[in-house]
Amino acid sequence: MESNTQKWAELLNQVLDAPGVIHDCLSMFRKYSLSNTCLIAFQCQERGLQMGPVATFEQWKKQGRYVRKGEKALAMWMPITVNVKETDEETGERVKTGNKRVIFVLKNNWFTYAQTDGEEIAMPEMGEFSVGNALAALDIVQEPYDMAKVGNSAMGYAYKRIVAVNPMCPKPLATMLHELGHVVLGHTERGESMTDAAELPRCIKELEAESVAMLVLDALGDSESAVFCRGYIQHWLKSGGVSSVPEASAKRIFGAADKILKAGLGELQEAVAA
Repeated sequence: MESNTQKWAELLNQVLDAPGVIHDCLSMFRKYSLSNTCLIAFQCQERGLQMGPVATFEQWKKQGRYVRKGEKALAMWMPITVNVKETDEETGERVKTGNKRVIFVLKNNWFTYAQTDGEEIAMPEMGEFSVGNALAALDIVQEPYDMAKVGNSAMGYAYKRIVAVNPMCPKPLATMLHELGHVVLGHTERGESMTDAAELPRCIKELEAESVAMLVLDALGDSESAVFCRGYIQHWLKSGGVSSVPEASAKRIFGAADKILKAGLGELQEAVAA
């Protein structure tokens, strides 16, 4: 994989076409973000590498393991802070504005366990996902379902930082994750971290929320519900007249899914990379 060529939407489409891949590798890559977990998984598949813990050359060395000669490093996104520049109207030169922003670039710095030799290490395990933990960590409240607020038999709804799931819903976890997605994505309240989402058309909002639910369900090993989500994703793509998830949406989807997953697992913290 060449540095800086991987796109968010391209990666999301790969996940949509490969059900179960997140769950198969998630426990091995717990300290990395969901998007980087997917990146590593697909690279391991492409190279025929057994999935396992990932670390840099020096990190493996500290654990008593050594990267075998000739092994090719794996790529992950890393956050880089850069100076914002603008064009000086008088000179035409690009000058620093004093502002900074974070961009993500692909760096080939990591090796999986299968690429190393040395001392054995304990394999990581993933904890249990709890909706209650997710709600508390994300500061979201679940209220009793009130049909009067939606005016129909919707399976769930979200507004501000409040969510509800219809007690008759056949897939309550999938619906809860969809509604949590709306909140974390900033669809329900201005002032969220993803402020531009407030101006998105409904089809894109629903596409984003359903994609978030699909990623989390896939990570938890609920392949049946994840496949069900894929059907709705295709519906909203068609409804919006687009052939694939927009690049900006894909980036938001990975970020929101990662946040919800970590919250439910009791691991909510700043991700190593987006």
